[in-house]
Amino acid sequence: MRVLIVGQPATGLYMLTRLLMNIYHLDNLNALTDNLPGNGDQFAAFVDAGRFIDGSILTSHFSCADVIKKACGKVNCHIVSIVRDPFSGFEAMYNNANIGVASKINRQLLPFRGLGLESDEVLARIQDTYSLQLKTSSDWWHCDWVNTVLFEELNRLPTETLFSVCQKMMPVAREKICEAVSGEFPGGYSSSD
Repeated sequence: MRVLIVGQPATGLYMLTRLLMNIYHLDNLNALTDNLPGNGDQFAAFVDAGRFIDGSILTSHFSCADVIKKACGKVNCHIVSIVRDPFSGFEAMYNNANIGVASKINRQLLPFRGLGLESDEVLARIQDTYSLQLKTSSDWWHCDWVNTVLFEELNRLPTETLFSVCQKMMPVAREKICEAVSGEFPGGYSSSD
């Protein structure tokens, strides 16, 4: 099994990755591989070179493109997109840049570091980079060949949300999903979620 997870910064991308890794016992290519693909064409070359190994998961901020669909089709890879409410996503990015631990800040968040929320620089980033990220999320959202997860639903009803996702990929027992959820959200959810 191969899984490609796509989403924009501060959408829960890595939380979803950890959950699916635990459910399906997948290796994280982001942690194991150097020279990861940065766009659709590079991803296609990555797949063609046999680098997207069976039993693994890859997480990226790719834009939605047919080349990704074709590459995934060659190796029977499941594509999962995660999207988040635009306001809470921006708020999380801004707060992570200004309150988060410096060593854990994503390079895409650095332009927000130390800037006032009402500053012209932040407004320019919203109009430029963040609006492009929202368009990318919208493109994935409207793509009928992708399994889409809503961040808010994953947080509110993680077991049910993951059960629905897994049913579309490779069904697993609800108990397995509950174990992954309890590992990610210790004490926060029960099997009735």
